[in-house]
Amino acid sequence: DTIRQKAALWILDNKIKNHLEDRPFFMSCYYAAYDETAHINGVYSKEAINDLEKIDLLVGELIEKVHKMTNDNVVVCVVSDHGTIDNKYDIKPNILFAKHKLIEIDENGKLSDWNVWCQRSGGTGQIRLKDKNNQEIRSKLEVILNELIKDENSGISEVITGEEARESRRGFPDADYVIISKPGYEIREDTIGEYLDSNT
Repeated sequence: DTIRQKAALWILDNKIKNHLEDRPFFMSCYYAAYDETAHINGVYSKEAINDLEKIDLLVGELIEKVHKMTNDNVVVCVVSDHGTIDNKYDIKPNILFAKHKLIEIDENGKLSDWNVWCQRSGGTGQIRLKDKNNQEIRSKLEVILNELIKDENSGISEVITGEEARESRRGFPDADYVIISKPGYEIREDTIGEYLDSNT
């Protein structure tokens, strides 16, 4: 983050400052330390909070500099690229799909073929069918998804169709189904092992 900060300050001094009278400017700066530390140690860990406080100082320095350069004629926005919560459990739908012969694993534990695949995105999983017209595979998948949603210990809070995801969530354009996990659960792509694991 300190290297990013030095680069941002250099850009302000050497690229932007000399053109303030000519044109408006836009600049962004990304600080990554908190994200990495929070993933490793937990969102509310002492280490994560320390990194957040360091970032706060860097942002403060940058804001002070840009206000001086522009005589306070500037808009500063501080945003996050995503929210975060501590995940205590990993859920792995592909393991269930493999057990139901919808995914094939070779003798070395490697993926050899698939009819259904769950691609993770944090607390959501995009489920795709290799052949969208295969009703037999789709029916088998729907049975599994219905069992997951009925099981209060599955870690799944919601299952929606790809069409529902595109209409209501504006995302997952290739999904046939989307699963949404409960808070504290993260979806993984493993194909061997247990469906549910504690990651603490």
